[in-house]
Amino acid sequence: MRWMNSVVAVGMTLLATAVWGETQVYHLEVGPETTRVMGPRLADGTIDYTAAIWEKMSEGVTEENNAWSLLGPAIGGWKRFSEGVEGKRFDQLDRQRVEAMKRPWKAEEFPEVARWLQENDAVLSAAMKASVRSRLCFPKPVEKDDEILNPPKLGNFREMGGAMVATAMLKAGGGDQAGARDELAAAHRLARLLANWPNLLGPLVAIAIDGEGCRAALGGARVANEAEAKKWLAMYREMPEIELNPAALDVDDRYSTLRQVMRVLHGHLDKALSEMTMLNVEPMFVEARRNKKFAPGDLDQVDWNVVLRHINAVYNEAVNICGEKDASKHAEAWAKFAENLKKQRVPGSFMDALGGSMLEPKKGDLETRTKQMIQDVEEYLRRHKDETREAYSKRIGAYFTAPVLPIGGSVKLVDRYQCVQRIYVVGMALEAYQTKNGQYPETLELLKKDYLKELPKDLFSGKDLVYRREFAGYLLYSVGPNGVDEGGRKDGEADDIAVHGAAR
Repeated sequence: MRWMNSVVAVGMTLLATAVWGETQVYHLEVGPETTRVMGPRLADGTIDYTAAIWEKMSEGVTEENNAWSLLGPAIGGWKRFSEGVEGKRFDQLDRQRVEAMKRPWKAEEFPEVARWLQENDAVLSAAMKASVRSRLCFPKPVEKDDEILNPPKLGNFREMGGAMVATAMLKAGGGDQAGARDELAAAHRLARLLANWPNLLGPLVAIAIDGEGCRAALGGARVANEAEAKKWLAMYREMPEIELNPAALDVDDRYSTLRQVMRVLHGHLDKALSEMTMLNVEPMFVEARRNKKFAPGDLDQVDWNVVLRHINAVYNEAVNICGEKDASKHAEAWAKFAENLKKQRVPGSFMDALGGSMLEPKKGDLETRTKQMIQDVEEYLRRHKDETREAYSKRIGAYFTAPVLPIGGSVKLVDRYQCVQRIYVVGMALEAYQTKNGQYPETLELLKKDYLKELPKDLFSGKDLVYRREFAGYLLYSVGPNGVDEGGRKDGEADDIAVHGAAR
């Protein structure tokens, strides 16, 4: 977002009936360093951040270029795979669905998967037509403070992308190589539309769909003749890489955080915490207030303009890191950024309540741990003895920016996936070479004559990808985000990104 060199700050007086039951008067500045945008405004003059996100996302969108115009009427009819089936039976069927996305297959191999694809034929047809459009913009949200702006039926999009991949492999299994490529191309286009959605959910769903497509294409290339294998390769060689859209932080995440401040000023600390922690803490706050066991500290002493400036400064740095094109610099830059955020531990996060790990949660029920989290938050919100108002306000700002920290994991995932895509492109070139020569090449340089104009570099080392022949097959890998060559392993501390080509 580009701003004028200078913007005249507009004062905004907000009457907030806070959770502690008194009416406070705050004078807020409106401008790029505080509210980030000048509008649109709610009835009380505060910024409507939900509408601001949608306005930014919908710039340049028309009925003709919007994929949602075709997808919207169809996706509500999507039938989830094995809906209502549970336990071991679901696991068994889901393994078949996953296998159907990896290699060419026939309907009699996985009849339940084939039936599911047939049930969703109308939606898949709409998705294929919609994928050629240039934008994906969802309907304008209801303009209310608690509206969460996320893609509608995101789980359906995720499963639909996988179904398009499975359909491609079904066609490949029937000998329709051209039809299989068309289906996969549509899945990849859909992924790229989702990747440009201005929050982190879209890119993460996109790389999941795209990764399944790449694995399927390698399976398709393995069973093709040289001419067909070269067509698989050509489709991926020209495909743009999925990148982390800086708007994911610059718009949705930033504006959502700024919106939490407005919620607190409107007296809805409980709603703000519910969204920030992904836990429904509102009933506990209601009970705590009823029993007069909860007080929100000294928030009436906060300079909220300082809080808003702190939030934007943190997001500015995070956006700059995400905008860096050199993935090898991401890890170091994000580590330094995260270290600064960690210097002052902020309680009350979702992972605090769980115990730091989804796999190894703390003992005790979640309700008990959530109540403890509320107590931790209450203590954190209090102003320390001899703490200046400026320092106190910055510390409150740190609370609102604590959710930025886990974003580093999303940055790593997108970087990692870009490297995966490069590896699979080389893998398809290796399959094309094998179909012509009866064996894989001794070096990747032999691919340059007929298959790859240039050999892609390892995204993390900046050097050539590591390649060697193994038992008439091959091993191809990147050294991964840690930059250390670990022989193609991904276990323990090892994080190499590898593809193993088996002998035919």
